[in-house]
Amino acid sequence: MEKIFVIIPCYNCEKTIVRCLDSVIKQTYENLEIICVNDGSTDNTNKLIADYNDKRIHLINKNNGGVSSARNTGLDFIFKKNKDGLIAFVDADDFLDLDYFQTLSETLKKYNVDICCCSFKYETKILSYPCKTKIDTGLFSSFEATNLLVKDSTIQSHSHCKLFKMNVWNGVRFPEGIIMMEDQATLFKVFYNSNNGIYITDYCGYHYWQEGSSACRSEMTNKKVLDSIFGYLESYKFNFDKYSIDQQNLIKQSSIDALSGVYLMMFPRFSSKNATQTENKTFKEFKTFIKENKIINKSRPSSRKEKNKKRVYLIMRPFYKYIYNLFS
Repeated sequence: MEKIFVIIPCYNCEKTIVRCLDSVIKQTYENLEIICVNDGSTDNTNKLIADYNDKRIHLINKNNGGVSSARNTGLDFIFKKNKDGLIAFVDADDFLDLDYFQTLSETLKKYNVDICCCSFKYETKILSYPCKTKIDTGLFSSFEATNLLVKDSTIQSHSHCKLFKMNVWNGVRFPEGIIMMEDQATLFKVFYNSNNGIYITDYCGYHYWQEGSSACRSEMTNKKVLDSIFGYLESYKFNFDKYSIDQQNLIKQSSIDALSGVYLMMFPRFSSKNATQTENKTFKEFKTFIKENKIINKSRPSSRKEKNKKRVYLIMRPFYKYIYNLFS
Protein backbone atom coordinates (compact mmCIF):
# COMPACT_ATOMS: atom_id res chain seq x y z
CA MET A 1 0.00 0.00 0.00
CA GLU A 2 1.72 3.16 -1.21
CA LYS A 3 1.68 6.23 0.96
CA ILE A 4 -0.56 9.03 -0.21
CA PHE A 5 0.61 12.55 0.58
CA VAL A 6 -2.37 14.87 0.95
CA ILE A 7 -1.67 18.60 0.59
CA ILE A 8 -4.27 20.94 2.13
CA PRO A 9 -3.66 24.71 1.73
CA CYS A 10 -5.33 26.48 4.64
CA TYR A 11 -6.20 30.16 4.91
CA ASN A 12 -8.84 31.49 7.32
CA CYS A 13 -10.88 28.29 7.00
CA GLU A 14 -11.97 27.83 10.61
CA LYS A 15 -15.57 27.20 9.50
CA THR A 16 -14.71 24.27 7.22
CA ILE A 17 -11.31 22.81 8.14
CA VAL A 18 -12.67 20.38 10.74
CA ARG A 19 -15.17 18.90 8.27
CA CYS A 20 -12.41 18.66 5.68
CA LEU A 21 -9.83 17.06 7.97
CA ASP A 22 -12.36 14.64 9.47
CA SER A 23 -13.18 13.39 5.98
CA VAL A 24 -9.46 12.82 5.31
CA ILE A 25 -8.35 11.15 8.54
CA LYS A 26 -11.36 8.77 8.51
CA GLN A 27 -10.53 7.43 5.06
CA THR A 28 -10.67 3.66 4.59
CA TYR A 29 -7.21 4.06 3.03
CA GLU A 30 -5.10 4.70 6.12
CA ASN A 31 -1.54 5.04 4.77
CA LEU A 32 -1.74 8.82 4.53
CA GLU A 33 0.54 11.71 5.33
CA ILE A 34 -1.49 14.90 5.63
CA ILE A 35 0.34 18.17 5.02
CA CYS A 36 -1.69 21.15 6.21
CA VAL A 37 -0.05 24.38 5.09
CA ASN A 38 -1.36 27.26 7.17
CA ASP A 39 -0.88 30.20 4.83
CA GLY A 40 -0.82 33.04 7.36
CA SER A 41 -4.36 32.56 8.70
CA THR A 42 -5.62 35.24 11.09
CA ASP A 43 -8.50 33.21 12.55
CA ASN A 44 -8.51 29.92 14.54
CA THR A 45 -7.42 27.72 11.64
CA ASN A 46 -3.99 27.01 13.13
CA LYS A 47 -5.38 25.99 16.53
CA LEU A 48 -8.08 23.75 15.07
CA ILE A 49 -5.48 21.81 13.07
CA ALA A 50 -2.99 21.66 15.96
CA ASP A 51 -5.69 20.18 18.24
CA TYR A 52 -5.86 16.99 16.17
CA ASN A 53 -4.17 14.03 17.83
CA ASP A 54 -3.13 12.24 14.66
CA LYS A 55 0.53 11.56 13.91
CA ARG A 56 -0.18 11.56 10.17
CA ILE A 57 -0.88 15.31 10.22
CA HIS A 58 1.97 17.76 9.61
CA LEU A 59 1.19 21.41 10.26
CA ILE A 60 3.38 23.90 8.42
CA ASN A 61 2.97 27.57 9.29
CA LYS A 62 4.09 30.19 6.77
CA ASN A 63 3.48 33.82 5.90
CA ASN A 64 0.58 34.44 3.56
CA GLY A 65 1.58 33.88 -0.04
CA GLY A 66 -1.53 32.52 -1.73
CA VAL A 67 -2.73 29.05 -2.65
CA SER A 68 0.06 28.39 -5.18
CA SER A 69 2.69 29.22 -2.58
CA ALA A 70 0.98 26.96 -0.03
CA ARG A 71 0.77 24.04 -2.46
CA ASN A 72 4.40 24.51 -3.48
CA THR A 73 5.41 24.47 0.19
CA GLY A 74 3.61 21.15 0.55
CA LEU A 75 5.25 19.72 -2.57
CA ASP A 76 8.71 20.82 -1.44
CA PHE A 77 8.10 19.25 1.97
CA ILE A 78 7.21 15.93 0.34
CA PHE A 79 10.08 15.87 -2.17
CA LYS A 80 12.64 16.77 0.49
CA LYS A 81 12.12 13.49 2.34
CA ASN A 82 10.57 11.06 -0.16
CA LYS A 83 11.23 9.54 -3.58
CA ASP A 84 8.09 7.46 -4.04
CA GLY A 85 4.41 7.73 -3.26
CA LEU A 86 1.20 9.32 -4.45
CA ILE A 87 0.11 12.96 -4.21
CA ALA A 88 -3.36 14.46 -3.82
CA PHE A 89 -4.68 17.97 -3.22
CA VAL A 90 -7.73 18.84 -1.14
CA ASP A 91 -9.03 22.37 -0.60
CA ALA A 92 -9.76 23.25 3.02
CA ASP A 93 -13.44 24.05 2.40
CA ASP A 94 -14.12 20.78 0.54
CA PHE A 95 -14.62 17.24 1.83
CA LEU A 96 -14.36 13.63 0.65
CA ASP A 97 -16.31 10.40 0.64
CA LEU A 98 -14.59 8.02 3.05
CA ASP A 99 -13.60 5.61 0.26
CA TYR A 100 -12.15 8.40 -1.93
CA PHE A 101 -8.47 7.47 -1.70
CA GLN A 102 -9.22 3.75 -1.66
CA THR A 103 -11.16 4.03 -4.91
CA LEU A 104 -8.66 6.25 -6.72
CA SER A 105 -5.60 4.28 -5.61
CA GLU A 106 -7.16 0.95 -6.65
CA THR A 107 -8.08 2.41 -10.05
CA LEU A 108 -4.60 3.84 -10.53
CA LYS A 109 -3.03 0.48 -9.64
CA LYS A 110 -5.48 -1.58 -11.73
CA TYR A 111 -4.70 0.31 -14.94
CA ASN A 112 -1.04 1.01 -14.06
CA VAL A 113 -1.35 4.72 -14.87
CA ASP A 114 0.37 7.80 -13.47
CA ILE A 115 -2.77 9.83 -12.81
CA CYS A 116 -6.33 8.92 -11.91
CA CYS A 117 -9.04 11.56 -12.38
CA CYS A 118 -12.54 11.41 -10.95
CA SER A 119 -15.66 13.55 -11.00
CA PHE A 120 -17.06 15.65 -8.16
CA LYS A 121 -20.20 17.12 -6.68
CA TYR A 122 -20.99 20.77 -6.09
CA GLU A 123 -22.14 21.36 -2.53
CA THR A 124 -24.13 24.18 -0.97
CA LYS A 125 -26.09 24.36 2.28
CA ILE A 126 -29.21 23.14 0.50
CA LEU A 127 -28.05 21.42 -2.71
CA SER A 128 -25.72 18.65 -3.81
CA TYR A 129 -25.35 17.94 -7.52
CA PRO A 130 -22.74 16.39 -9.85
CA CYS A 131 -20.60 18.67 -12.00
CA LYS A 132 -21.70 16.83 -15.15
CA THR A 133 -24.34 14.27 -15.95
CA LYS A 134 -21.90 12.33 -18.13
CA ILE A 135 -18.15 12.39 -18.73
CA ASP A 136 -15.87 10.39 -20.99
CA THR A 137 -14.26 7.60 -18.98
CA GLY A 138 -11.47 5.17 -19.70
CA LEU A 139 -7.75 5.00 -20.34
CA PHE A 140 -6.08 7.90 -22.16
CA SER A 141 -2.53 8.46 -23.33
CA SER A 142 -0.57 11.44 -22.02
CA PHE A 143 -1.29 13.34 -25.23
CA GLU A 144 -5.01 12.47 -25.33
CA ALA A 145 -5.48 13.46 -21.69
CA THR A 146 -3.44 16.65 -22.08
CA ASN A 147 -5.57 17.66 -25.05
CA LEU A 148 -8.74 17.08 -23.01
CA LEU A 149 -7.24 19.03 -20.10
CA VAL A 150 -6.34 22.00 -22.32
CA LYS A 151 -9.94 22.04 -23.55
CA ASP A 152 -11.01 22.03 -19.87
CA SER A 153 -14.01 19.87 -20.65
CA THR A 154 -13.93 16.13 -19.91
CA ILE A 155 -10.95 16.69 -17.62
CA GLN A 156 -11.30 19.94 -15.75
CA SER A 157 -8.16 21.78 -14.73
CA HIS A 158 -8.63 21.47 -10.98
CA SER A 159 -5.74 20.04 -8.98
CA HIS A 160 -8.27 18.23 -6.80
CA CYS A 161 -10.24 15.18 -8.00
CA LYS A 162 -6.95 13.63 -9.09
CA LEU A 163 -4.42 11.21 -7.64
CA PHE A 164 -0.88 11.56 -8.99
CA LYS A 165 2.21 9.40 -8.89
CA MET A 166 4.89 11.50 -7.31
CA ASN A 167 7.23 11.46 -10.31
CA VAL A 168 4.92 13.50 -12.55
CA TRP A 169 5.49 16.51 -10.27
CA ASN A 170 9.25 16.43 -10.81
CA GLY A 171 10.28 19.92 -11.90
CA VAL A 172 6.71 21.27 -11.81
CA ARG A 173 5.36 23.85 -9.38
CA PHE A 174 2.41 26.25 -9.33
CA PRO A 175 3.04 29.84 -10.49
CA GLU A 176 3.08 32.08 -7.42
CA GLY A 177 1.53 35.51 -7.30
CA ILE A 178 -1.64 34.67 -9.24
CA ILE A 179 -5.01 34.13 -7.57
CA MET A 180 -6.98 32.46 -10.37
CA MET A 181 -6.31 29.72 -12.94
CA GLU A 182 -3.13 28.57 -11.19
CA ASP A 183 -4.23 25.00 -11.94
CA GLN A 184 -4.81 25.81 -15.60
CA ALA A 185 -1.27 27.18 -15.82
CA THR A 186 0.24 24.06 -14.23
CA LEU A 187 -1.52 20.74 -14.72
CA PHE A 188 -0.83 20.34 -18.45
CA LYS A 189 2.88 20.19 -17.51
CA VAL A 190 2.12 17.39 -15.05
CA PHE A 191 0.12 15.47 -17.65
CA TYR A 192 2.98 15.95 -20.09
CA ASN A 193 5.27 14.17 -17.58
CA SER A 194 3.07 11.07 -17.61
CA ASN A 195 4.56 8.09 -19.43
CA ASN A 196 1.94 5.51 -18.45
CA GLY A 197 -1.22 7.42 -19.23
CA ILE A 198 -4.20 8.74 -17.31
CA TYR A 199 -7.41 6.99 -16.30
CA ILE A 200 -10.72 8.86 -15.95
CA THR A 201 -13.44 7.39 -13.78
CA ASP A 202 -16.96 8.70 -13.22
CA TYR A 203 -16.61 8.03 -9.49
CA CYS A 204 -17.95 11.13 -7.71
CA GLY A 205 -16.28 11.15 -4.29
CA TYR A 206 -15.02 14.72 -4.01
CA HIS A 207 -17.35 17.42 -2.67
CA TYR A 208 -16.65 20.93 -3.91
CA TRP A 209 -18.05 23.53 -1.49
CA GLN A 210 -19.65 26.49 -3.28
CA GLU A 211 -20.31 28.88 -0.43
CA GLY A 212 -17.67 31.19 0.93
CA SER A 213 -15.15 33.74 -0.26
CA SER A 214 -12.81 31.84 -2.58
CA ALA A 215 -11.03 33.72 -5.37
CA CYS A 216 -13.25 32.16 -8.02
CA ARG A 217 -16.53 33.10 -6.38
CA SER A 218 -15.77 36.63 -5.18
CA GLU A 219 -16.06 39.83 -7.21
CA MET A 220 -14.16 40.00 -10.50
CA THR A 221 -11.15 42.32 -10.46
CA ASN A 222 -8.50 43.35 -12.98
CA LYS A 223 -6.08 41.00 -11.22
CA LYS A 224 -8.40 38.04 -11.74
CA VAL A 225 -8.95 38.96 -15.38
CA LEU A 226 -5.20 39.03 -16.02
CA ASP A 227 -4.56 35.82 -14.08
CA SER A 228 -7.29 34.01 -16.02
CA ILE A 229 -5.81 34.99 -19.38
CA PHE A 230 -2.30 34.15 -18.14
CA GLY A 231 -3.37 30.61 -17.19
CA TYR A 232 -4.54 29.84 -20.72
CA LEU A 233 -1.57 31.64 -22.29
CA GLU A 234 0.75 29.29 -20.43
CA SER A 235 -0.78 26.21 -22.04
CA TYR A 236 -0.70 27.86 -25.47
CA LYS A 237 2.99 28.75 -25.17
CA PHE A 238 4.08 25.38 -23.78
CA ASN A 239 6.48 23.47 -26.04
CA PHE A 240 4.93 20.05 -26.75
CA ASP A 241 8.02 18.73 -28.55
CA LYS A 242 7.31 15.26 -27.17
CA TYR A 243 4.41 14.88 -29.60
CA SER A 244 4.25 14.27 -33.33
CA ILE A 245 3.59 17.16 -35.73
CA ASP A 246 -0.07 16.12 -36.13
CA GLN A 247 -0.48 15.93 -32.35
CA GLN A 248 1.19 19.30 -31.89
CA ASN A 249 -1.20 20.86 -34.39
CA LEU A 250 -4.20 19.29 -32.65
CA ILE A 251 -3.22 20.39 -29.18
CA LYS A 252 -2.27 23.84 -30.46
CA GLN A 253 -5.76 24.19 -31.92
CA SER A 254 -7.26 23.15 -28.58
CA SER A 255 -5.08 25.75 -26.85
CA ILE A 256 -6.16 28.42 -29.35
CA ASP A 257 -9.84 27.60 -28.80
CA ALA A 258 -9.47 27.68 -25.02
CA LEU A 259 -7.43 30.90 -25.01
CA SER A 260 -9.85 32.59 -27.42
CA GLY A 261 -12.81 31.59 -25.28
CA VAL A 262 -11.39 32.90 -22.01
CA TYR A 263 -10.10 36.10 -23.66
CA LEU A 264 -13.47 36.94 -25.21
CA MET A 265 -15.07 36.33 -21.81
CA MET A 266 -12.52 38.26 -19.72
CA PHE A 267 -11.59 41.12 -22.08
CA PRO A 268 -14.79 43.15 -21.37
CA ARG A 269 -14.31 42.82 -17.62
CA PHE A 270 -10.98 44.62 -17.52
CA SER A 271 -11.27 48.24 -16.35
CA SER A 272 -8.38 50.31 -17.70
CA LYS A 273 -9.71 53.29 -15.73
CA ASN A 274 -9.24 51.48 -12.41
CA ALA A 275 -6.08 49.58 -13.38
CA THR A 276 -2.61 50.19 -12.08
CA GLN A 277 0.15 51.10 -14.50
CA THR A 278 1.47 47.53 -14.31
CA GLU A 279 -1.97 46.02 -14.94
CA ASN A 280 -2.53 48.23 -17.98
CA LYS A 281 0.89 47.30 -19.33
CA THR A 282 0.25 43.58 -18.84
CA PHE A 283 -3.19 43.78 -20.43
CA LYS A 284 -1.75 45.66 -23.41
CA GLU A 285 0.85 42.90 -23.83
CA PHE A 286 -1.89 40.26 -23.76
CA LYS A 287 -3.93 42.15 -26.36
CA THR A 288 -0.90 42.48 -28.61
CA PHE A 289 -0.12 38.78 -28.31
CA ILE A 290 -3.70 37.80 -29.11
CA LYS A 291 -3.77 40.09 -32.15
CA GLU A 292 -0.33 39.25 -33.55
CA ASN A 293 -0.90 35.49 -33.25
CA LYS A 294 -4.44 35.80 -34.65
CA ILE A 295 -5.81 33.76 -31.76
CA ILE A 296 -9.43 34.86 -32.26
CA ASN A 297 -9.24 34.45 -36.06
CA LYS A 298 -7.90 30.88 -35.78
CA SER A 299 -10.30 29.75 -33.06
CA ARG A 300 -13.08 27.25 -33.71
CA PRO A 301 -16.01 28.13 -31.43
CA SER A 302 -18.01 25.16 -30.17
CA SER A 303 -21.40 26.89 -29.79
CA ARG A 304 -23.54 29.47 -31.55
CA LYS A 305 -23.02 31.91 -28.70
CA GLU A 306 -19.24 31.61 -29.00
CA LYS A 307 -19.44 32.01 -32.78
CA ASN A 308 -21.42 35.20 -32.33
CA LYS A 309 -18.86 36.52 -29.84
CA LYS A 310 -16.06 35.86 -32.29
CA ARG A 311 -17.94 37.46 -35.18
CA VAL A 312 -18.77 40.62 -33.24
CA TYR A 313 -15.21 40.90 -31.90
CA LEU A 314 -13.65 40.63 -35.35
CA ILE A 315 -16.13 42.97 -37.03
CA MET A 316 -16.74 45.51 -34.28
CA ARG A 317 -13.75 45.17 -31.97
CA PRO A 318 -13.94 48.74 -30.54
CA PHE A 319 -17.54 48.11 -29.46
CA TYR A 320 -17.23 44.50 -28.31
CA LYS A 321 -16.68 45.44 -24.69
CA TYR A 322 -19.94 47.40 -24.61
CA ILE A 323 -22.16 44.79 -26.21
CA TYR A 324 -20.59 41.78 -24.47
CA ASN A 325 -23.54 41.46 -22.09
CA LEU A 326 -25.73 40.41 -25.00
CA PHE A 327 -23.79 37.15 -25.09
CA SER A 328 -23.19 36.54 -21.39
